[in-house]
Amino acid sequence: QDSKINDIVCKSINISKLDWDIYEISWDFLRHPLLVHKGNSSTIEQAFNCWSAFAEKQFNQLKANEEELNRIFIEIYGLQDELTPEVDDKDVTIRKADRVRDIKSFISYAVGCMFGRYSIDSEGLIYAGGDFKEKWKCENGQWRVRKIVKDDDGKVIEDTWVDATFVPDMDNVLPITDDEYFEDDIVSRFIEFLKVTFGEDALEENLDYIADTLGKKPSETARQAIRRYFLKDFYKD
Repeated sequence: QDSKINDIVCKSINISKLDWDIYEISWDFLRHPLLVHKGNSSTIEQAFNCWSAFAEKQFNQLKANEEELNRIFIEIYGLQDELTPEVDDKDVTIRKADRVRDIKSFISYAVGCMFGRYSIDSEGLIYAGGDFKEKWKCENGQWRVRKIVKDDDGKVIEDTWVDATFVPDMDNVLPITDDEYFEDDIVSRFIEFLKVTFGEDALEENLDYIADTLGKKPSETARQAIRRYFLKDFYKD
């Protein structure tokens, strides 16, 4: 029984940690789940559906693990007449996919990449202060980002420089305006980010999906809806 309990507990801890680490607030955040689960998808909708299926599977597995642990301890202590092993969904502590929340967090991750905090070419936190040139550099016109890989104990096992396919904003300023006054405003950079991560062919479809998720008004284009989100709700979120 002991080894079975330990095995279930360890698997449950791993599921919970994986859930925590998909959010930027985790120290061990690596990459946004829509990029982790995109596979060969060219659309954000497909990537979200893959991520949603994975999150649902993780949720159901954790629930099953907790119910199995309940059965074991109910049997050990002879509490069959007092307790049942079932666990309500509301008591399972990891989250399922949520289209609005996950699209907004994808936008947040994109802005992090615009500032060099994250990179689609290197996992985890890249730059959070100090000398920018220690994490990003330009050699012969090619921007490169520092890639540091650590093992489970936090020991560095790889420290290299890789080519950057999406480059941060070098003047560290992203204008957020009510119209397209600047070539490098936040909406233009976000569109560039979408082209790099999901390809140019599916750009309009992806913009429509994001805008619909954000609550696009009938009178708005997708770009206008995304611009309104940056203007009015991005900071609050």
